[in-house]
Amino acid sequence: MIFSTLVQYLTRVRLRPEGLPPIDGVVYLVNSDTLGLRTGDAMYRFLRGFHGAVVAGHHIFVDGVEPRETERLWQAWLDERFG
Repeated sequence: MIFSTLVQYLTRVRLRPEGLPPIDGVVYLVNSDTLGLRTGDAMYRFLRGFHGAVVAGHHIFVDGVEPRETERLWQAWLDERFG
């Protein structure tokens, strides 16, 4: 329900994860457990996992992204908001 409420009236969203560039996207999927965002160069999914954990999955389609550093920054953002 948290994700459904968050984007109930939105079609375009902007995320500003600390340390990462702002993400402007379109919601392509939303239900009580899932939020999916599509951007010009990536797809982002946030899912409610077991026992309330948040699971994030990203496909980034741009060259020059350092995977380990990007993962570290996303993990820090997720920990701060949902940890």
